[in-house]
Amino acid sequence: NARGLLQYNERSKEFQIGSVDKLMNRGEAGSYLALNTETCSLNGDGKIDLGMNYGDVSIESVGVVNYDSEKKETTMNITSKINMPVDKGLFEDLAVKLAAVEDLKPLDFNTSTVEQAALEWAGRSAADKMKAAFTINGEKTVPKEMQSALTISGIKLTSFDVKGMREKGLITNTEDAYIVSMYGEPVYKKVPFKAFFQKAQPELNADKFGIQINVPTLDYYFDYSMEKKDGLMRIISGDPEFVEQVNGIKDDKRKVKNFKYQIETATIYLSKFLRYFTI
Repeated sequence: NARGLLQYNERSKEFQIGSVDKLMNRGEAGSYLALNTETCSLNGDGKIDLGMNYGDVSIESVGVVNYDSEKKETTMNITSKINMPVDKGLFEDLAVKLAAVEDLKPLDFNTSTVEQAALEWAGRSAADKMKAAFTINGEKTVPKEMQSALTISGIKLTSFDVKGMREKGLITNTEDAYIVSMYGEPVYKKVPFKAFFQKAQPELNADKFGIQINVPTLDYYFDYSMEKKDGLMRIISGDPEFVEQVNGIKDDKRKVKNFKYQIETATIYLSKFLRYFTI
């Protein structure tokens, strides 16, 4: 959604919607949307709703979205906060592991939308402080507004709508993304990454997503699906320590409201997920 002033830009042949500040400077906070009158294509930036219902799992996203009317294709470059009612210590330990991998490239503020996301979620002062601390001093800071979730930037998505397939949604079109932090524990590393956010058929009422982080010896696949109001996250991992930690949590502690998570040994879920990337 975008709201504010509606103007027509003669040079770009676009109707544009946004606040006065946003229309003058796209780097300001807020949402912006433009419709090209010659191509009927759309582009915008700001807070983005993926349009899916994940129950007790919330996904907040900020970034850039484009719709190509000729290709009938939507693309996005977003930063997302994925908030799941999981044991935070479990993911804080995982963040420490990933941050310690020396071969992984550091977070790049110029090619990701993490600064834009911090601006929307935490304000200008916090966003500037976060960027300056890292680019000048190499310090990894996370604004408090981004500490309650798994925060990932550089997620580049394309609409997935293949003729003859029931599955539709948004799928990553690159091989990596930046893990900014995990529940407040900073990572700031680029990792091999795949994701598919799937919109269920109306009769199924079961939106789902799959996320894979595949660092050598530190590989994790999170398969989350909804059935009516109940959500189940299956975790497949080659990290024995992580598997042991999850299994060590009592069953009743791995279920919060209508959300439950568990280790899964059947690799069919991962195999099916990976097939989408070969189509």
